[in-house]
This record gives sequence, structure tokens and C-alpha cells, in this order.
Amino acid sequence: MTVQAATEATAVPGIAIDALAALSRAVTAAASATRLGDALEELAGAARIAAGADLALVRVRSRAGELETAAVAGPASHTP
Repeated sequence: MTVQAATEATAVPGIAIDALAALSRAVTAAASATRLGDALEELAGAARIAAGADLALVRVRSRAGELETAAVAGPASHTP
């Protein structure tokens, strides 16, 4: 898979080149993951960073037709 981003005015407005590069790296890492969960975590983490969000969810449609959360990325909070 090859992902390229244009730096000229033809680039899609609102999408940062760095965000596209991070997503591209995550897709590459996800493709080489041996477990589906690891692949989805890579994608969720990159999506969170690219969007500048505190939390990202990867949701997939279940056999029953409902959306289920398959991966979550965000800062962990621990209370002692």
C-alpha cells in the first residue's frame, strides 16, 4: 500500500500532512500485526492523534447489525 499526500494547494483542505503520514504509518503497522486487536489499536491510536482527540473508538458492525467497540485509544487514568 502506498499513501501520498500533496503539499501544494491541491491537498484536501483541513487534512494535515502530518496526520496523513501518521495514519499511513499506522496502516502499515496494522497490516503487519499478527492479531486483529493489535491492528485495530494501531489504527485507533493514529486516528486519535490525527484528529487531536482525547479518545478514539474503532467500531465494527456485529452479526446482529449493531455497532460494537473493537478498539479504544486514549490516555489511561489510574486511581491509586
